[in-house]
Amino acid sequence: MKKTMKLLALATAILLLCAALTACGQPTTYEIVNEAIANTTALDSMHATMKMNMDMELGGLGTSVNVPITADIKATGLQGESPVILSDVTMSVMGMGVTTSTYTEGEYLYMSVMDEKYKVKIAEMDDYDGMSDVNNMLKSLPEELLAEVVATENANGTKTVKVSVPQDMLQTLYADLITQVQESAAEGATVSDCAISDAEVEITVSEDGYVAEYNMEFDMEMTMSMAGLEVTVSAEVEAEIEIENPGEPVTVTPPEGYQDYPEVDADEVGI
Repeated sequence: MKKTMKLLALATAILLLCAALTACGQPTTYEIVNEAIANTTALDSMHATMKMNMDMELGGLGTSVNVPITADIKATGLQGESPVILSDVTMSVMGMGVTTSTYTEGEYLYMSVMDEKYKVKIAEMDDYDGMSDVNNMLKSLPEELLAEVVATENANGTKTVKVSVPQDMLQTLYADLITQVQESAAEGATVSDCAISDAEVEITVSEDGYVAEYNMEFDMEMTMSMAGLEVTVSAEVEAEIEIENPGEPVTVTPPEGYQDYPEVDADEVGI
C-alpha cells in the first residue's frame, strides 16, 4: 500500500511538473498581441476597413450630433519608398455624406471629392499617407498594461484580448488617433482643450498570428471655438479596424482616368 501511495505521489509530481513546463512554454498575452501587431505592420500589402462613430452632445445648445466615418483602404508596396494606396473615406454629418477617394502612385496623390478631381505632388504635403488612419490605431501595448490580462480563446481559433487603457498612457500611445478624432469632430473649429477617459482596447489575433481586428472606444470632452462661439462637446467614440485576410496578396486598382487629373498645389486643397 505504501509503495502504491509513493508511486501515486511520484506520478502526481511528474504531472504537475509537466503542466508547469507546458505553461512556461506558452506565449504571454503581451507576446501574442505585440507579435501580431509587428507581423501586421510588416506586411507589404494590406486590405483594411475602418469604422469610426462619434456621438456628440453640444453643451449649452441642447444639440446631439452623430458622425459616422467609414474607410476602405487597399495598399501594396508598404515596405518600399513609394507604396501604392487606394483609400475611400466616407464621412456623414446630419444625414449628409461625403466620400473622398485618394490614390497614391509614384510622386503624386490623386484625389476625388464629389465632382472635383485633381492630383498633388506628395512632396508638397505634410506627412499625408493613405494608411495613416490604420497606423494611428495599430499601436503596440506596453508589457505592464497586459501583465494581468488573459487572452480569450475563440471557437474559430482566434484569440481576443481586451484591456482598459489609463488616460496618461492613452495620450502617449494614441496621440495621432486623438488628433485625428479631434479634427474630424471639430471640422472648421478650433480645439482649445481636450480630455480622454474610459478607454477600452480590444484586439483579435488570427490563427496565423496577425491582427484580425483592432477596436477602441473612449469618452472625449473638449472645448471648441468657432465664429466667436465657445462650445463644450462631450463625445462617445468607437473605432474599429478589420484586416481582410491578413498575409494574403492585395490588388490595388487605380481610378479610371486618374492620370488625366489636373495638377494643383497642396495649399489649394488644404492638405
